[in-house]
Amino acid sequence: MALGKHIGLGIGSLTHFFVSRDLSRARLNLVYVKENSHQKLLKVCLYVDDLIETGETQVDIEQFKEKMILVFEMTDLGTLSYFLGLQFVHTDRGIFLHQNKYIRKVLKKFNMTNCNAIPVPIIANLKLTKELGEKGMDATLYKQLVGSLRYMSAITDLI
Repeated sequence: MALGKHIGLGIGSLTHFFVSRDLSRARLNLVYVKENSHQKLLKVCLYVDDLIETGETQVDIEQFKEKMILVFEMTDLGTLSYFLGLQFVHTDRGIFLHQNKYIRKVLKKFNMTNCNAIPVPIIANLKLTKELGEKGMDATLYKQLVGSLRYMSAITDLI
């Protein structure tokens, strides 16, 4: 589930709210965790102006959402389907994460939709040189491409 979009909400007020309800900050920044008396977890992730919450019991999730909506006038955005380039597919077997939409967007942006896939995208020990008179690459475009590839691989490691 996702709660979201409350303009002007301060991180301090949210942190205070979470701590007052026995949520403790996890190792990851802006992720809060609460364990109830039956050792069931409620996890809350804050990113910019969106909250994502999940838990082991629907009762805990619903109680948390009701309090957040009441105190901060938030809106329930429903079941999470897309967040930070990740797609969430809900099935009977669980939740599956993938990046198909984001990857297609990156391929289109860099005119690579018809490229050939290869298992290792570089030749070992290759020495690159600039040919005489060859135009240089747009540094901004190159940095965007490298950043997109790094993001894809970093998120893949988290999944």
